[in-house]
Amino acid sequence: MATETQSLQTLRDLFEYELGCMYYVENQLVDALDELAMQTPNENVSQGFADHRDETRQQVERLERVFDAIDREPFEHEVYALDGMLQDKRNFDEMVGEDELRNVHYLGAGMKTERFEITGYESLQMLADRLDMGREVTEPLEQNLDEEQRTLDELQTMATGSKLKELFQKLTG
Repeated sequence: MATETQSLQTLRDLFEYELGCMYYVENQLVDALDELAMQTPNENVSQGFADHRDETRQQVERLERVFDAIDREPFEHEVYALDGMLQDKRNFDEMVGEDELRNVHYLGAGMKTERFEITGYESLQMLADRLDMGREVTEPLEQNLDEEQRTLDELQTMATGSKLKELFQKLTG
């Protein structure tokens, strides 16, 4: 995948830059979600990560449709904030001594990541609307934003679920 560097001068340049950033984020998250699904001890949380990995693959495809709609080849811009979150996960994995802590940590990390993605899609949507880019651009972005919000809602529900409450009691009791 190409990484593009350019001078940003217009709102359109900014839109394309942020689109390349989200494309990078989603591609990186496909692999990260696969790892999380395999490493998470809690079956429900693990399945949630696996399902979101599959959803994220579809989000990548939608972003590719947006690139096509604006007549650009897909490209990525590295997002250091995401790279930092992924490094935090690797650091945690090296330090964790109690496997049950993974469930709690991964759930919180998932919520942080969803909020990060939601903000990225809101920014893209704002720019696409301002630039009057049309439904072929805004619709895939809206679909991705809606899915990210639903995923955050599901993670928040898991965080308040009875199985996680039992885990908290076990870890604090």
